[in-house]
Amino acid sequence: MAKYSQLWKTYEAVNKFDMKSEIRKCDVLVVGAGAAGIGAAVGAARQGAHVLVIEKYGFPGGLATAGLVGMICGLYQRGGDNARYISNGFAKEFAERLTALPEIFPCKLLEGLWVLPYDLADFGQVANTVVCQEKTIEPVYHGVVAGVNTEAEHVSNVHTLVWNRNITFEPTSVVDCTGEATVIALAGGATVKNTIDQNPAILFDMTGATTNLCKQSDRLAVMRKIVNAVEQKRLPEICRGISFVPTVRGGQYVRLKLPLKFNEARHWNSLSHLETETRLMANTLSRFFVEGVPMFKHARLRLASQVGIRAGRRAVGKSTLTEKDVLECRKYDDTAARNAWPIEIWSDGGSPEIKHLPEGDYYDIPMGCLISENLENMYMAGRCLSATDEAIASARVISAALDTGYAAGAAAAKSG
Repeated sequence: MAKYSQLWKTYEAVNKFDMKSEIRKCDVLVVGAGAAGIGAAVGAARQGAHVLVIEKYGFPGGLATAGLVGMICGLYQRGGDNARYISNGFAKEFAERLTALPEIFPCKLLEGLWVLPYDLADFGQVANTVVCQEKTIEPVYHGVVAGVNTEAEHVSNVHTLVWNRNITFEPTSVVDCTGEATVIALAGGATVKNTIDQNPAILFDMTGATTNLCKQSDRLAVMRKIVNAVEQKRLPEICRGISFVPTVRGGQYVRLKLPLKFNEARHWNSLSHLETETRLMANTLSRFFVEGVPMFKHARLRLASQVGIRAGRRAVGKSTLTEKDVLECRKYDDTAARNAWPIEIWSDGGSPEIKHLPEGDYYDIPMGCLISENLENMYMAGRCLSATDEAIASARVISAALDTGYAAGAAAAKSG
């Protein structure tokens, strides 16, 4: 018993030592290393700031990689015979790094919308490159925020767990790129919740298919099989909403998007339930494709690491982007980013309601949308910037996230 007691005391001593909070100081703390976080880190570093970037995964990219999004939207003007950039910002720089790689180039969708499909490995490679090239950026992977302290509307420190170690960051400025305004909410900053249903989606690949369904006739043939299976009760009704996502030319896989129905307020653990149900459904769909569609006979399922959430909690900023700003293509003197993507409302689990911008035009996202209304050293970018429900349904895309991130990071560095 004495030996056991001594071992327990030793364990307690080690455990207490491990959980003591370590202090780390920096000029700019970026929370989230998705597209917005990547932009914010680079924007701050190019102003000479020492930047720490906290990310819950072990890699950068956020939904652009973990969610299998697979294409950058909003980069180009709508219409025309060629893809035309709407700005010369960080999003263009990032896109040009991608298009310098083999088989990556813009493609034109319906209604004259241009997108840039990419391979997930290539996006991750470019993200790592732009971050590592800036010597003052230090990525902090496997980190989650657990609490925030403020003093007189000023964020003083951010408490985190980084690979099971208790780390407290003391930044001069913070950029919230969590997509859910998590840091701002924990700090007591002003936030709003989405009031329009924006149902999420899960993306998955069938790798090893004999065709990537470039031909519309091939896609229609597969869709007919899916609809027949739904009518025969072999697949759930929600599968009628499946759509095909453009992929990199030459890729030996087919990417599909399955819309989901989700009520975040239903239960505190509702997202976990949705993730579990979705994986079961994806396995059912995979078996259906392998057993019932010849071109998928030898294919295998590759499922996104997480469900793609389109909209959630957002910060309230000095300015708020509105639906009118988007549709009337309003321009600002203090523009932080430009965007040309339409408003997409995914509210019924099927096809979205789309409101297009005029061909050849774009709108500005003003800098005030990236500055917290009541926290003086807090900035935000990406999906949690200050916008109405309708406006964020356009401004949430990857190109806008890259550019708003860069602008927010640069402003955070300058403010210090």
